[in-house]
Amino acid sequence: MRVGTIRQSTVTDFAIGGAICPKCKQPFTAQMNRTIQTATMLAVPFMKKTGERYTICPHCGLRYSFTPDMYSSLRQRPTADFLYQICSGMLLKGQEKAEKHSARSRKNAGLAAVLALLLGVFGAQNWYLGHYKRALIACILDALGLVCFFAALAVENAQPLLFLAAGLFAFSLYWGLVDTVRILLGRAKDAEGLYVCTRRQHARWMEKKEKLS
Repeated sequence: MRVGTIRQSTVTDFAIGGAICPKCKQPFTAQMNRTIQTATMLAVPFMKKTGERYTICPHCGLRYSFTPDMYSSLRQRPTADFLYQICSGMLLKGQEKAEKHSARSRKNAGLAAVLALLLGVFGAQNWYLGHYKRALIACILDALGLVCFFAALAVENAQPLLFLAAGLFAFSLYWGLVDTVRILLGRAKDAEGLYVCTRRQHARWMEKKEKLS
C-alpha cells in the first residue's frame, strides 16, 4: 500500500482558433494547457500545484511555455494575433539566448569550477578567467579581514573586529560558491565575454539554436 503519491495531469483551459506558429508559419488551434501536480497522503489529496502553462504547435512540435502573467493576459485577450505577438517574442528571446552561447570560451570549465570551490575566497577563478578587477577586490577583502583579525588579537574589546573579519571572509567565501554554481551551470563568462561551459553544454545550446532557427 502506497502511503503518499504525486500525480501529474494536464488540463486544457481554453483554445484559440486560427493561431499561427511564428516558427513554421502554419495555422493551428492553440490549446492553452497547464500541468497540475496533486499530492496525496493515504489516498487523501492535500496539495495541488499548478506547474507549466504551455501550448504545442502540432506541425513543428515547438513548445511555447508561458509565465503566469502571459497566461493571464491570454485569458483576458484570447485572440490569435495577441498569441502570435507573445509567441514571436518568446521565439526571438530564445534565439537571442542561443546566439549568445554560439561561441565557447577556451577556458576549461572544470578547472575554473575547482578553483572557485577551493580557492574562491582568494578570487582564483577570476584570475584564471581574466577578471582581474574582481580578483583584486577579493584579495583586498581578504587582506582587510586578516588585518581586522590580527588587530583583534592586540586589543581588549575584540568582538567588533572579529565580527568584521568574519563578515569579510564570509562574503569572499559566498562569492566563490556563487561563481562555482554559475560555472557548473555554464552561466559564467571569461574576460572576452564568452561563456565558460563544457562541450556537452555547448552542444545542447547548439541543438537549441538549430531548433529555433
